[in-house]
Amino acid sequence: MDSDPSQQDENVVLEKGQRQTSAVLPTTVVVSALGLLISIFRWKLVAFFTPFIEPFFEFVVFGAFCAAFIWSLVYALVPMRGFTRKRLLPFAVALAALLIFVFFPFTKMTLKADFYFNLAERTAAAERIVRDSKAAVSGAGGRGDRVELPGLSESDEGFYWHNQSKQLVLFLTFRGILGHFSGFVYSATDASPEDEDFGCRLVQVEHFRPKWYWVACD
Repeated sequence: MDSDPSQQDENVVLEKGQRQTSAVLPTTVVVSALGLLISIFRWKLVAFFTPFIEPFFEFVVFGAFCAAFIWSLVYALVPMRGFTRKRLLPFAVALAALLIFVFFPFTKMTLKADFYFNLAERTAAAERIVRDSKAAVSGAGGRGDRVELPGLSESDEGFYWHNQSKQLVLFLTFRGILGHFSGFVYSATDASPEDEDFGCRLVQVEHFRPKWYWVACD
């Protein structure tokens, strides 16, 4: 006895919907995860790939995320027969990822994590440099004396800047081009870094804790 044609059509629709779900959900999860990884490790990637190449990766990943977001939205709002709440799951994942991208302070949190994770080692290194001027290697111009800081500063080197009232040790977190950089500064007297310290104009200074600052130089 032949099966009901309407039942056959319904089964075809259900199978098609299941195939789409099997594609849109993992795609949304993968591109969302890649976006989160780039957001967390953005500055590490910039340091590794340079500021010229890294934005290309962000463009590709977040472009793919936008496409997946639209795909999941269309999939959720254009139901067919056999619609279930599972159709909303890919869009829910994409929307949650989008809200995290927009509102979560990735840069601030990664800076805080980097600072406190390496605080003891950086403090010991800074105190040694301040105590022993022989740790400095002269010849860095207006930024101060170049010092070796393996594993604690970008490119494994930082700078020791000092005058009669200040002794500052800079641990780089980002070294850009044309003199742009950012990093943690140890101040032996807790004096705040100012313009022209390290031979640059400071555009941001944040006091993290006694004797420690984060600075950005233009």
